[in-house]
Amino acid sequence: MPPYSVAISPSRTWATPDDRLIAIESSAAEKVEMHRSTLTDGIARMQPMTEGLVIPAGETVWLDNGMDAMFVQPVERYRAGDEVPATLVFEKAGRIDVTFKVEERSTGSGAAHEGHGQ
Repeated sequence: MPPYSVAISPSRTWATPDDRLIAIESSAAEKVEMHRSTLTDGIARMQPMTEGLVIPAGETVWLDNGMDAMFVQPVERYRAGDEVPATLVFEKAGRIDVTFKVEERSTGSGAAHEGHGQ
């Protein structure tokens, strides 16, 4: 089993004010890391999102385009259709419990993650 799983991340539409996602927690893994992946000269690199993720008021934001939540050392191997509990921690809104639904990765997605777990 690989030492991590990649979460299909939720979106959230905010009315007001702007907020910042500063952490994701889950009892389903040792820890959850938020990071941004880049591909430079064919080499994938992950950088921690130490600044969090700004969510502008009234906008829907997805973790994509190289932004990911990685479940490190999950307590079990998750399969498509499983549901994984987590808590989103926001700077202003505080803690919000969510459930991630595990989905199959579509062909061609997550190029920056190819080779993980090998």
